[in-house]
Amino acid sequence: MSAGRRPVTAALIESVGAWSWVEETGAGPLAFLLLARPEASGPPLLRLADALGLVEPAAELPYLGKRVTVIGDTRVALEVPGADYLMEVKVGAWWAEQVGGGVPVAVVVGLAPLARCAPPEEVEAYLGVNGLKGQLRLGTALARTGDHAPAG
Repeated sequence: MSAGRRPVTAALIESVGAWSWVEETGAGPLAFLLLARPEASGPPLLRLADALGLVEPAAELPYLGKRVTVIGDTRVALEVPGADYLMEVKVGAWWAEQVGGGVPVAVVVGLAPLARCAPPEEVEAYLGVNGLKGQLRLGTALARTGDHAPAG
């Protein structure tokens, strides 16, 4: 975490909305997990992105480790280093199945606001515009397997 930045709090974790989908890429399937807030988001979500180790879009994204735990048919937990809580996120059953089966996850934090009810077309436009503006932070992670749940 950068010097002078406050830690990621439970209130911040609870304020974040999530969108999930799987895309076929040249390297195989990739599950996306977009995290954003409906209100002005810059500094708080930058703290989250920093804690996760995310970077601006680049040719090579950082590997975050095994930070995702599938905890049900439609729920996953994301481990945020330095936070006292796990971030529990609702996802689609197919997404959870794919990630639980080893498909890597692209964790994306959007620094610009995005309405929680944003449909796929709006999310796609959000990613395009905010990627060009430098308002996205990214990294990749894998799911934990077996009985090794993260501490939290």
